[in-house]
Amino acid sequence: MPDRLQEGVRRGLELALSGAGLVLLSPVLLAISVLILLDSGRPVLYRGRRMGRGGRCFSMLKFCTLPAGTEAKVGGRLLRPEEEGEATRLGRLLRRSKLDELPQLYNVLAGDMSLVGPRANRPSYFAECAARIPGYHERIRVKPGMTGLAQVFGDYYTPPHAKLRYDRLYLSRRSLRVDLWLMMMTAARLAAGRAAVRRRPRLRPRPAPWQPAVEEAARV
Repeated sequence: MPDRLQEGVRRGLELALSGAGLVLLSPVLLAISVLILLDSGRPVLYRGRRMGRGGRCFSMLKFCTLPAGTEAKVGGRLLRPEEEGEATRLGRLLRRSKLDELPQLYNVLAGDMSLVGPRANRPSYFAECAARIPGYHERIRVKPGMTGLAQVFGDYYTPPHAKLRYDRLYLSRRSLRVDLWLMMMTAARLAAGRAAVRRRPRLRPRPAPWQPAVEEAARV
């Protein structure tokens, strides 16, 4: 399928799925919002600047899981494992289940994000990684995604150079078929837990001057 046609189909699929998801999950979104208000009060939604395709920044939405002022304290870096305890009681549950990321369906609908792609970075974190990791800028060739190869087979604390290898592997094999496969793998992870997707990704990269950090056994 030609690239332009494939992009059009991908965007149509994203509009349909994100729109339907927001409608069908509206009772869940409302329930989580009420629980956050009861647990920690306002605000319900976190809005954070993230690096989008081509370096264009956008405001990414998530449910609030951390007390007010936490981001100012930690700066642009990721939370450390020992800091996870700073999340609110409800926030810890939302973070483990990934339900805190459901509002990003609006970002997909608005065109800032895709359902599948590299994880969105804060601008300062992206600049730091791009300055010390060769090829890191390749991640913004496409829109960031709610899920992706690095999100499924890595985790929040996977080192950025390892995440880049997953992202470059994804970019080398990016297609609707791969995107649908990653969506199914994400659903399996959420339904059955992380053990359901511990095996290596079944992708074989096209010839490239870099060596991925995973052993690919078969083509998707």
